[in-house]
Amino acid sequence: MAAQLRVVRRRIRTVQSTQKITRAFELISASRVVRAQQRVEASRPYTNQITHALTSVANTEVTVSHPLLESRAEVKAAGVLVVTSDRGLAGPYNANVLRTAAELMARLQADGIEPKLYVAGRKGIAYYRFRRRELAESWTGLADRPDYDDAKQVADTMLEAYLDHEVDELHMVFTDYVSAGTQRAVARRIIPLVVEETQERPPEPIPQYIYEPSAQAVLDALLPRYVAARVFTAMLEAYLDHEVDELHMVFTDYVSAGTQRAVARRIIPLVVEETHERPPEPIPQYIYEPSAQAVLDALLPRYVAARVFTAMLEATASEHASRRRAMKAATDNASELIEDLTREYNQARQAEITQEIMEIVGGAEALQTTGS
Repeated sequence: MAAQLRVVRRRIRTVQSTQKITRAFELISASRVVRAQQRVEASRPYTNQITHALTSVANTEVTVSHPLLESRAEVKAAGVLVVTSDRGLAGPYNANVLRTAAELMARLQADGIEPKLYVAGRKGIAYYRFRRRELAESWTGLADRPDYDDAKQVADTMLEAYLDHEVDELHMVFTDYVSAGTQRAVARRIIPLVVEETQERPPEPIPQYIYEPSAQAVLDALLPRYVAARVFTAMLEAYLDHEVDELHMVFTDYVSAGTQRAVARRIIPLVVEETHERPPEPIPQYIYEPSAQAVLDALLPRYVAARVFTAMLEATASEHASRRRAMKAATDNASELIEDLTREYNQARQAEITQEIMEIVGGAEALQTTGS
């Protein structure tokens, strides 16, 4: 029994030591993910501006061309940049990236395109070397705090391979940082470039609302507004169908907490009112020096480097967020395991004490029986 108690005590101490390590990793990742997220946000204005400039050049009336914008007639090989981490203990972070890269390469091979690997991060390098996959180029030490020079080095290497016709397409697989709780591995084609500028955000999942004070109260508040919107739509249709020639509206205008006033307004035909809001700014018309083609030649390599840099920053933020979640889960599991082991230890200790008491009582009864 004593040996069993020693084993349980040793396991509790071991789990407690592991819990301290995972807790430390969790705190470190929690502090780093904030800085990584700030760097992601700080890089977006530059990326947006260079995209805006390239869009302006591409839409100019002057005919411009560049090898990075032209799709090649026959695609024989494609370079695939896989961005992984240098360290583990990040949950499914690296596994998701490597699985997405495997799916991309399977699609390329199905189309008769040979993938050539460019890998950033020790985990990805070790993964492919263990499987005896040839690497065109690899980089380490970029995951913790990537800077623009690192991204430019990676981009220049891949651009050189593309311009030398070693590869005909360039793809990039990395982890996109959506939020602190959501990161997703994505595959993007970066060359041939498709420079697009849009204000639309990617589709978001359907939100799950929390209704306060209750769903019924929210429904009671929204239904009258829904009916009012439908009535107003019907009034507009009546005007458009020439059933009425004007539309007026009488309502109470809220001025302040102590002042409200009933007003009548004509809403159709519309009356243009002066407002203090600034009108939207027109799209700037650039003057290109020395020429639009020269500006395009200078901007396109920087645009590729900016895309790679943004991907590396997104991957770093995703790595820290994933490690924080994984270490928090490990810390919570360690707490549960310590609780279970402590309960097991207490039960064993209680059983040992009970056995000792029974032995003492039995010995005393034996002494009384023998008349000692």
